[in-house]
Amino acid sequence: CYPAIMNQTSAMDIIFCRNVLIYFSRERAITIIENLARCLVDGGWLVIGPTDAPGSRFSPLLTPVSFPGAMLYRRETLQPAAELSRNARMLVQEKKKNAPSAKTKGVQIAASQKPRNNLAASPDVPPPNTGKMADQVRLLANQGKLQDALALSETAIQTDKLNCALHYLQATILQEMDRQEDAELTLKRTIYINQDFAVAHFALGHLLQRRGKKKESGKHLDKACTLLKSYGHDYVLPEGEGISAGRMIELINRMKG
Repeated sequence: CYPAIMNQTSAMDIIFCRNVLIYFSRERAITIIENLARCLVDGGWLVIGPTDAPGSRFSPLLTPVSFPGAMLYRRETLQPAAELSRNARMLVQEKKKNAPSAKTKGVQIAASQKPRNNLAASPDVPPPNTGKMADQVRLLANQGKLQDALALSETAIQTDKLNCALHYLQATILQEMDRQEDAELTLKRTIYINQDFAVAHFALGHLLQRRGKKKESGKHLDKACTLLKSYGHDYVLPEGEGISAGRMIELINRMKG
């Protein structure tokens, strides 16, 4: 499954895929190129062989750029992505703007402690759609806009602090930013919220293994395996970027072997 932060196939600067697509059907090659284009950062490059391009139907995300003896394809900046990035910043700025100042905190706390039975009923305000915010976070991260993705993830978490999926998503962004200690703490927070979150145990075990903490890593990988065995082999794991339970068990066995 790509692009995906989990398997490090997002926000790539350059992808080489030469003389590979000729072995696939035309329709399959079009799908692969579309996915590879989405793996690139804005301004990133896709390098394919001259016989790999599947005719006129090419990804609208890519622009051909001619070089002496070669044709390369560049991922252009998309207006929707720019708008999404701007919206993420606006959400964070709005959150800061509405945060109570030191002068007004005492007044707000006192007001919240007053009996509510004499207050007029306020109209229901629909809660923010954290699912939509999570989708925006993923889109920003997959486009390489990691700082904006992190800021929006923090806003989403403040809206729903016990949503383990949001914490896990933030951890994957921190890993992509090479903030390994912060990612480790965030994954531990995720598991504290939901101790049966198999994908989070796997991610934490993988991260700890890379950081040389083999004993702690093994504990989380074993826990992930135990949880995964309760699912069917082909069960697609929530937050697993399309990975099945059986496939993740295979990955864990390779890591431990």
